[in-house]
Amino acid sequence: MEVAQGTSGVRAIDTGRFAVNEVSFAPERLLSWHAHPHGCIAVVVEGAVRKRFAGAERFADGGTVVTMPPEEPHEDVFGRDGARIVVVETDEGIDEVTSSGTGRRRIWPFGSPASSQILIR
Repeated sequence: MEVAQGTSGVRAIDTGRFAVNEVSFAPERLLSWHAHPHGCIAVVVEGAVRKRFAGAERFADGGTVVTMPPEEPHEDVFGRDGARIVVVETDEGIDEVTSSGTGRRRIWPFGSPASSQILIR
């Protein structure tokens, strides 16, 4: 599923190295189990989303950063006010994009090390 599917609004730009999408979701919108073809970093700008992955479920609200590898199966349920999320997709590998100069990341993992993560705010 492409990032923009299931949205109530989208603005997008492709820089070549990255595709950046600002997506909006209607209140209490359910996107049943799906996966995206590219790895991504997503920032919840407004609203909230409950993300369910195999064996784990987490809540992400404004200011939360979520990373997902390509083809990670998940389900999304958006909050009572919906959500606005900025999503940066890349084929270069999320570990490379999210690592700091020290090689360490501040993360709150759920699932296996290769699965999605929520960065600590």
